[in-house]
Amino acid sequence: VMREKPRKNSDFIITRPMIRSIVGVGIVFVAALLGMLAWFGQGITPYELSVFFTVFVMLQFWNMFNAKGFETHHSVFTCLKGCREFFLILAAIGIGQVLIVEFGGPVFRTVPLAWGEWVAVIGLTSLIAFGGEAVRALRRR
Repeated sequence: VMREKPRKNSDFIITRPMIRSIVGVGIVFVAALLGMLAWFGQGITPYELSVFFTVFVMLQFWNMFNAKGFETHHSVFTCLKGCREFFLILAAIGIGQVLIVEFGGPVFRTVPLAWGEWVAVIGLTSLIAFGGEAVRALRRR
């Protein structure tokens, strides 16, 4: 960052590529979440609400890797050293999500999920991070 030219004070803080990324990811997230709601139908059960909530949080969790790697010319997974704070935040989000879903009960209107369901949600939502990696790899070529 220190090697880059300073930006002008009059420049808007959000660049056009950032806007495209935010809108694109937002559309994907809204489509996925609305698709889930349509799949569940009317009268969402506490189980379905727990899955929906977990998918929502895990989509954001994995998108943090894309935010970290925004406009970089390398894989996010190649420069993991020196990112202690990033991983502490990821751990807090992940642990917090598990605690809320598994032990939140009536307070958060959640029910515990089975290990297989956790694996499925984590695996499917991780496609966001790997999709971002694929886009960055294509841009490097």
